[in-house]
Amino acid sequence: MNSYPYGSSPDPNQQNNSWQSSNGVDINPAFSEGERQYYEGQNTFYSAPRPPQKGGKGSGGGMKVFIILLCILFAFVVFVGIGYMIYKEHPDSGRTGDVSEEMPESSAAALEITSIPEESDDEETLDATGELTSEQIATKVMPSVVGVVVYTKESAAANQAYGEGSGIIMSEDGYIITNAHVVMQEDPSTGNVTSTPVDKIEIYLNNEDYCQATLIGVDTRTDLAVVKIQKENLVVAEFGDSTALKVGEKAIAIGNPTGRNLSSSFTQGVISGINRTIAIGASGYTMDCIQTDAAINPGNSGGALVNKYGQVVGINSSKIAATEYEGIGFAIPIHEAKPIVENLIQNGYVAGRVRIGITFQSIPQALAELRGTPAGLRVVQVDESSDAYTQGVNAGDIITKIDGTDVVSIKEVSSVLNQKTPGETVTLTIYRVKNGNANTFDVEVELQEDLSGKVISE
Repeated sequence: MNSYPYGSSPDPNQQNNSWQSSNGVDINPAFSEGERQYYEGQNTFYSAPRPPQKGGKGSGGGMKVFIILLCILFAFVVFVGIGYMIYKEHPDSGRTGDVSEEMPESSAAALEITSIPEESDDEETLDATGELTSEQIATKVMPSVVGVVVYTKESAAANQAYGEGSGIIMSEDGYIITNAHVVMQEDPSTGNVTSTPVDKIEIYLNNEDYCQATLIGVDTRTDLAVVKIQKENLVVAEFGDSTALKVGEKAIAIGNPTGRNLSSSFTQGVISGINRTIAIGASGYTMDCIQTDAAINPGNSGGALVNKYGQVVGINSSKIAATEYEGIGFAIPIHEAKPIVENLIQNGYVAGRVRIGITFQSIPQALAELRGTPAGLRVVQVDESSDAYTQGVNAGDIITKIDGTDVVSIKEVSSVLNQKTPGETVTLTIYRVKNGNANTFDVEVELQEDLSGKVISE
């Protein structure tokens, strides 16, 4: 963009680049050139006068030249004056090209290269691979991770929280994912999660706003829960494909270790392992979890495990962390959590899941050989409301097969029961020792819907 100098207008005989210096400072070359031409003319006239010509024309000719020069000078001054007046009235009229009035403002903003933008366009923050820096991940994900503070009637009376954890915003209208053990009471003697929810749940957002939450649904089997707050336009986490994770890639845990005192903590490590079969709580139910060395401490439960793209790929749980070892933590993969969470929102529990009504202990082959019994599942307790109790299954029995499939762990039981619906039957092959006599027989039992997660109080 060309800019003409103060007090001048463009000379059609000059090139555009003569109107501005290389460092951008306005100069007045037209006026300087005019002065140079004028004084050179004077020097030529006075310093080298020609001798008078014959016929008396010498002095008359000089006067004519002088008058002509005065006219040129007068015309030049008038021309410059008119140009100056036009410039004052329309300072942009001398610029070439169509330039909007906003251009100087935006150009000035673009020159503030030392400032740090509050927000960045995604295209500017991504590198060629799409990977974000640690700072970009923190900026992107932290607003979607919340603190969860819970109270029982007793703890509220003592003016203290019963427990604290973390959560992940999954919808703009207030649905938040967390862990079941965060919002459920524990058995003080064993530390195991009970079927009794806490009495009050508070959510504190990343901007330090507080609001009360309603418990929507709980699944103690998978240690997942959903709560809801009455807020709109929340910053929703971006969830990623946990099946695409690779061992060794960057992993970040974001949450509130120890609670509000260390809220929005960011710890970084790597994906240490995938598809780790881990028992969830005291139920013996197992899930394939993500292993990481990013620190997952009490208070981190329900927080986000994030990949290198700033996507939430796991839900951290301190309950399934190896507390006796350093640098071993686990998270529930998003692809495992997705159907559970959707069920909790729709039904308040995981609908359609079946149960036999038996609590059992695994007897692997090596232990069975030592005991002189078959491998299988030793019955510890039978629920009196179950059909298994009605059909005479007793504590101490060993279940060796379900529908003809050998079973020695909860994983094998789940692989059979996950194909069933409430009301269907399964055949249990039972090994029983009575009065010193061993006997193996089959029992057919009807499966019930598992309502253990339906714990919402009115």
